[in-house]
Amino acid sequence: SGDLELDPMEVETVVRVQMKSQQRSMWDDFFGNFKDVPHKMVSNKAIVKVKPLPAANKPNDFSGVAGNFKMDVKLDKTETNVDDPITLSIKISGDGNVKMIEKPSFELPKDFDVFDPKTNESAAKRGNTITGYKTFDFLLIPRRPGEFKVPSFSFNYFDLNKKDYVRHTSPE
Repeated sequence: SGDLELDPMEVETVVRVQMKSQQRSMWDDFFGNFKDVPHKMVSNKAIVKVKPLPAANKPNDFSGVAGNFKMDVKLDKTETNVDDPITLSIKISGDGNVKMIEKPSFELPKDFDVFDPKTNESAAKRGNTITGYKTFDFLLIPRRPGEFKVPSFSFNYFDLNKKDYVRHTSPE
């Protein structure tokens, strides 16, 4: 937070300049006489005023993301055999920097193998807003028979409209 300074941007390009020749010919009026000249453009520096997020009510497991999001969680099946994989899909979508969203953490019973998720994301700028989604597909493999629950987990962010922290919690 505070006043952050953005360095000037530089672009080097080539500018085509029309040259006036000392001797005129009938071809000058038709084709013209041009010369390519290197040119460097530099912007001004910019100052961005960044407001701090409120410290009050800040969750311990705050994701560091601000915007407006929703979370969808689903299993591809609720019954399976030992060593037969299940996919747990988590999709977080909405307005904000989806690239900053980290994989949710949760713990399954020791009778499951959990593999790093396959991640997919899409982000696009619409006006002054970045919108998109990020998905995490976890492969879960039960190693013994029984009835198990995928524990509840949460994703929380700072909602810019509500000016408060919001927590989305998955069902078990």
